[in-house]
Amino acid sequence: MKSLYLNNDGDMEFDEMYNLKMVDESEEVIQRNKIALSVNEGEWIFNKLLGIPWIKMMKDKSKTDRDYERQVKNILKNDPDINEDTIEISTEYNGFDRELKIDFSGKLVDGTKFESSAGIEV
Repeated sequence: MKSLYLNNDGDMEFDEMYNLKMVDESEEVIQRNKIALSVNEGEWIFNKLLGIPWIKMMKDKSKTDRDYERQVKNILKNDPDINEDTIEISTEYNGFDRELKIDFSGKLVDGTKFESSAGIEV
């Protein structure tokens, strides 16, 4: 599958021939999961189920890194291109700044290793 390439700011970019850059294979899998992890549930008009209810979770002071990791794992394990048994996740929540850093890694079903990160600011 191919998708438009989005840089770290979420902007599309052009290549040297002024065509929109594209991603495919493992890069596309990582990008689509970074997007799903970075979106607050209900935020995207075309798919209200995309994302995680970050705002609600971050307002709840009883939530722990383990709760955040559970939500992230649910997104990643539902991706048919990721081998669920290889998923590793770590989260770091800064309550003062209301920022969450997510690091995730694992293997795709084709055996390709991946690692990436996503961030949430509420």
